[in-house]
Amino acid sequence: MANKTYIYNSNVNIMEDIITLTAKERLSYALQLRILEKLSPDDDTLKNLKTAIEEGYTIHYQDLFEILSNELSLEDCRFVLDVLEMYRGLIFSALQINETDIVNKVKFRGFDFNDNLEARMASYARYFVFDLRRYDEIKTNSNGDFSSHMIMQNKYQRMLSIWKEYEYMVRYHLSKEQIESILNA
Repeated sequence: MANKTYIYNSNVNIMEDIITLTAKERLSYALQLRILEKLSPDDDTLKNLKTAIEEGYTIHYQDLFEILSNELSLEDCRFVLDVLEMYRGLIFSALQINETDIVNKVKFRGFDFNDNLEARMASYARYFVFDLRRYDEIKTNSNGDFSSHMIMQNKYQRMLSIWKEYEYMVRYHLSKEQIESILNA
């Protein structure tokens, strides 16, 4: 955990949700933090968190949760998986056609890391492809970092609407014209 400086001002509502902990939860966190502190003795953040929990400094309970990212909704996860599956179909189809120009066009571009939602989508796509080792064909047919440097969600939605019009088995045996139609959506 990185060292952070916090400004706590009684005139400013710094917490959207007030975090409350039972004595049992505080004890559990305190014991876990003691273990972590032993593993990382130079980490002042762990020491401070442990002190806040042990001493009951309720305003600092929220600091425990800073390691958690915002959730990506089930709908957004499914959207990312649909996009990955579409690219699987595009890549398989392009490889069957075996023309360099079309193979180069179907590289997965990823999502825009400058947009909060798309950054979460890119992180999920990376997790699914690299950590879970799924869709190896996308790993080798992408820009590598899944950062498109531009908003892609609307484009992918248009592409998906065309791709889903094809029968399931056709989606993996598309013609060059069909691929280009999807890519140009």
